Amino acid sequence: MTKINKFIGEIFNLRSKENKKTTINYNDLEQSINVKNINDSTIVQILNQKNDLSKMSSSEIDRKIKEADEFYNERYLKESIKLYKDILEYISEDNFPVQCGCIYGKLGQIYTLLSREDEQEKNLKFSIFEYNKAIEIFEKIDDKIKLSENYSNLGIAHSRLAEVKNSQENYMIALSFYEKANSTVGKEEDPLGYIQTLSSMGNTYMSLSNFSEKSINLSKSLELHYKVLENTNPNNELHINTMINIANVLKKKFELSLNTKDLKESIKLLENALQVYRIETNVLKYALITHNLSNIYRELSLKENREENIELAIKLSSKALQIREKDKWPVEYAYSSKVAGINYLSRAEFSKNENDLKLSIESLKEALAIFKLTDNPIENAHVNFQLGNALYFKSEFSNKQENIKMAIEYIENAEEIYSNKHNTIDLAKIKLKLGQLYNEYSSLTNNDLLKGKSLNYFNEALPIFTKEGLNDLVKTTEIEIVSFNKWK
Repeated sequence: MTKINKFIGEIFNLRSKENKKTTINYNDLEQSINVKNINDSTIVQILNQKNDLSKMSSSEIDRKIKEADEFYNERYLKESIKLYKDILEYISEDNFPVQCGCIYGKLGQIYTLLSREDEQEKNLKFSIFEYNKAIEIFEKIDDKIKLSENYSNLGIAHSRLAEVKNSQENYMIALSFYEKANSTVGKEEDPLGYIQTLSSMGNTYMSLSNFSEKSINLSKSLELHYKVLENTNPNNELHINTMINIANVLKKKFELSLNTKDLKESIKLLENALQVYRIETNVLKYALITHNLSNIYRELSLKENREENIELAIKLSSKALQIREKDKWPVEYAYSSKVAGINYLSRAEFSKNENDLKLSIESLKEALAIFKLTDNPIENAHVNFQLGNALYFKSEFSNKQENIKMAIEYIENAEEIYSNKHNTIDLAKIKLKLGQLYNEYSSLTNNDLLKGKSLNYFNEALPIFTKEGLNDLVKTTEIEIVSFNKWK
């Protein structure tokens, strides 16, 4: 066995043997492994088999599908595509509808995972095509659970492409099928399927909160995830993943509540999850949880024990970077590099240390180089926004006018991407920042036209913050408008 195969085996040999839900969420997408140039003779032999599947029995077909599943489960993604497509050449939707539908759904998941490695748009379009094929089949045989799973995954694929209307529409379709599924297949008939469906609904409501009705959708998400916790064994993988999902929802809820209780409960859940996902048994899941903890400690540092909590955040993001090696997992590395950059900027804001600021800009630029505009537009926009914040802070140390101008350019890049592709809440935050930057830049350049541009941004952001109940941002924007009117 080659070194990389041994490494993969060590990661996955303690996988839960229980059935796993097939719906991909963003946590799942963090786990893809880029495996290239496999030389193991056994694997090559399996890939080169030329069985006449048309002469095989149903049980033999299922065995071949299970073989392909093993490749998929251990993230031999391109190799599993070959095996699944070989099977599809020999079986018919008329004779094997469930098998065909499941294969198309798996292919959709694989292409979504592959989009994390390269050719995001191309792979996600393949993913959407495969999910639609699965949906056609499951509509014919009226399998509502499989329909709901594939619609939810289809929504996630659209979200990855940042196509707001399609994504939101598909999330709503997914929810309608989940509700139908659980009304026709009850908890007593299929307890595991019922609970998995509740989990998928919780993930979908969390995703919908990015678009509108943030408070309502987060409340629904939490209610469903807590039901899953109540109905699963603490050692069950779904139970642990639900703890991670609840932690993510609570972090989002904090933006509305501003109650540190939400962040502290989130930290508690993630630290409990780390007791299960040790680095020795699941390196990528361990890195993901560490990465999420870093984000939460940074948020907490803005409310209490600032120096202590930001140090914890930096330590955790450094650990995640160390685990997510750039050559092996470049996209995961970029996520952690982005978080490290934000953490260093947060420390620089109170330490006034130019070296922290330098580390922040370097980390963010490294992330931006990986999140190419054509490959990952939303993360590209987010890093542009953070680079703008870093350069604005840098203007306090030197070259004030030049650095604010560059900050505006970076954040306008983010505005352009979000205007075309993403949700209104994040766009409103960008507009607020641009209003603040143009307000200051207009004073430096004595340009009253830019003052007017600043006010336009504030007026565009305010109704969005008001509608979504983001009271802290409402107050900030109103203060900016009052200040502008006094100047006028």
